Amino acid sequence: MWKCDNPPKIKSSVTTTDSKSFTRLILDGQQRLTTLYTLIKGTPPSWIEGKPPRTDLYFNLETHEFQYYTQSLMIGKKEWINICDFFRKELGDYVQNSDNSVYLMSNFKELSRLQAILKYEYYIQEIDEQNSLNVVEVFNLVNSAGTPLIQSDLILALITGRWEECKDKMRTAIKKFSSSGFVFDMDFFTRCIAVVGTDKGVFDDVKNLDKDALIEAWNKIEKSLNYLLKVLPKHGYIDENSFLSTSYVFYTLVYYLAKNNFKFPDSTTRDKLL
Repeated sequence: MWKCDNPPKIKSSVTTTDSKSFTRLILDGQQRLTTLYTLIKGTPPSWIEGKPPRTDLYFNLETHEFQYYTQSLMIGKKEWINICDFFRKELGDYVQNSDNSVYLMSNFKELSRLQAILKYEYYIQEIDEQNSLNVVEVFNLVNSAGTPLIQSDLILALITGRWEECKDKMRTAIKKFSSSGFVFDMDFFTRCIAVVGTDKGVFDDVKNLDKDALIEAWNKIEKSLNYLLKVLPKHGYIDENSFLSTSYVFYTLVYYLAKNNFKFPDSTTRDKLL
């Protein structure tokens, strides 16, 4: 976990007034923790994005195997128990209130071992480093066999903490621009915010942007892209960004337009830049 300062607003009813508090961002294991939470609570967390984990995981008391529900294999088989139903009840109540209480009592030892999962202790390694680039390097060294983390992932997490609607704005823009043939992602928009908001192509100073500065940068990015993507097909002969080997060329153009009233001053400048 990354123990970072400048804690973002928590997406829950939990609040804190402690100015010395820290926010711990999960760098590795988020999917596993989300799955465990869902199976133990019986419902996915409210903050989850995308498709939630399944809740129909079953455990076989005789073979000790876990498997998602398969009707042909499990229907009418008392040895298969639903994990969510099991975890949401006290062990004694689960056994006593079951139609198969006699069978479950004969497997009480296995049920107790299964319930012990709730008391399993996990080792948590915390990173105190505040430089996001160094955090990325540490994570990727430790997790070399997994999915690499990129710096923009951390920066987007910090941006979202200060401006909750950021990702929603990005999703809307992604959908809108993709319908015109220009496919962008959140990494692209995160870099745009850094470029327009800090006048730099790196992320170093994004941490200094407050909510108002982030919103201002976003509005400039949208206005710049709205204009640019109308000009490109007609004057740049580029109908979609797949025609380009990289989307990095957009950063310079977006920055220029954001600093110049969201348009090219004349056709000569336009043709030169395109």
